Amino acid sequence: MNLEKKLDFPQKNNFVVKHKNKNYFSKDLELFKKHFPIHALNNPLNRANEFTREGLDGQMISILLEKVSPEEILQNRGIEIQKPKQDDFTLIELAKEKLTAVGIDIAELSDEVLKEFANIDTSDFEKAVQNFKAKLQSAEIIESVEQLKKLCAEKQINIENKTDEDLEKFVGQEIETVLAELVPALSEEEIKAKEDAEKQAIKEAELERLKTRIDTIEESTEINENEIADLRSELEDKDADFEKLMAAVEELEKKAFNKKKAKSKNSKK
Repeated sequence: MNLEKKLDFPQKNNFVVKHKNKNYFSKDLELFKKHFPIHALNNPLNRANEFTREGLDGQMISILLEKVSPEEILQNRGIEIQKPKQDDFTLIELAKEKLTAVGIDIAELSDEVLKEFANIDTSDFEKAVQNFKAKLQSAEIIESVEQLKKLCAEKQINIENKTDEDLEKFVGQEIETVLAELVPALSEEEIKAKEDAEKQAIKEAELERLKTRIDTIEESTEINENEIADLRSELEDKDADFEKLMAAVEELEKKAFNKKKAKSKNSKK
């Protein structure tokens, strides 16, 4: 909404409903009396109490909007307004004209995307539009807030703290980039926990492979049962030294190989 323009009735009503607040009654009264030193509402304002201030504040705002901008009301309250730069506004309008002329639906495009198009040289504009259309067709960019919400739900990315207005800035951007930005950064503790879990998963997979190797030794050779039993027991120990276990299995495999070799040699005699 352009705060410099006079509001129509729906805009005016929305502003009053959103901003009437008894906590700002004194500030709004100060501005009201500055612009309306004589007004029929002054008597009720002078008699305002805890129960009537909010309603009267809304009436003041409604009347003030006939003479001042919403921005002036908010600034008088000490609220800082984030007003778009005129340069940005010009760029956005320029981009809208360019994109509309070549058949691009601009309804869902964020201001950031529009500004990028406005800055593209005329000689490169056609190519940029073709690339943009290609991305749209291949669904590589965020086309709408609803699409982004659906993607986040599928990827289990929590966006409960994001409003639709927050999400609108991502429309027109690449999906991969947006999702990466929305995934919260992990704390040092979470990173360490993730790394530990990955290491544990690798260790468990290696232990399973060692068990398979022991099964193979037991099935194919006459190895002392106590040796195999002791090794299996160590494999079940979560604190066991993996390197020592690996060495023990390799030693057992050598024994098995030597016994098999000796047995084969004897059978030939």
